[in-house]
Amino acid sequence: MQQATSQGEPALLLSQASETLRDGVLTLTVGALNDLAARSGARRELMAVLDQRMAGKARPRAIVLQEQPKARSRSLPCDLDVSAPTLPDLCALFAALPVPVIVFVSSRLAGPGVDLALAADRIVASRDARLALSDLRFGLVPAAGASQRLPRRVGAAVALDLLLSGRSVTAEEALKIGLIDQIVTDPQGVALGLGAAGKPAAGPSHSGVCRCRRLGAVPSGAWRSSGPAADHRRGRGGPAFVTGTGVGAGGNAAVRRR
Repeated sequence: MQQATSQGEPALLLSQASETLRDGVLTLTVGALNDLAARSGARRELMAVLDQRMAGKARPRAIVLQEQPKARSRSLPCDLDVSAPTLPDLCALFAALPVPVIVFVSSRLAGPGVDLALAADRIVASRDARLALSDLRFGLVPAAGASQRLPRRVGAAVALDLLLSGRSVTAEEALKIGLIDQIVTDPQGVALGLGAAGKPAAGPSHSGVCRCRRLGAVPSGAWRSSGPAADHRRGRGGPAFVTGTGVGAGGNAAVRRR
């Protein structure tokens, strides 16, 4: 069920073999998380799959997004495709889903890939994984809210170090500083626990959900829930959000409130 991007390349996702539902946990396996984050065709396909699964009768209780073993990314932060649906749209959809989303990192995750992972409810990683917020090394700023989500996870001082240096951290260091939640060999157990507990009351970020609704990235009427996730889909209880426009040499961004 692969689709073509506007450049004629396959959209990286998803064959029937790479999509499984077991014990209420939907596991989606993509070619490489960095490529998924960077390419609009892949983002579009993933969002369509999530919409379809959440609207179905066998709705999952938790979602795991992972990459193929030993995946090798072809994307750099400077390769980010900004056409719709954008990376902020996909991150906003993660926040809007009424079930927890777990990202499992098993290789090197950098730039937009880390942005995507930070939008999930939990980040877990294999022992040999590495993560780097390398955008500034390419003269870019994080594209989808990492500069807001990262300090919430690791604190302002550590976030500033990671953002400005662009250095790569091991899974052990990432766990120590709070960038990831757990080192695991299989994310199924984490997903089962979160699925039983339900969506965290306050996810890693609610920013951008209202914008996502206006762009049509959050389906209207296909699936609904009660609680904080639903409130944010309806535009209640969320903070102001920073748009991707208006960022100038001084580092200021346009802030819009609903």
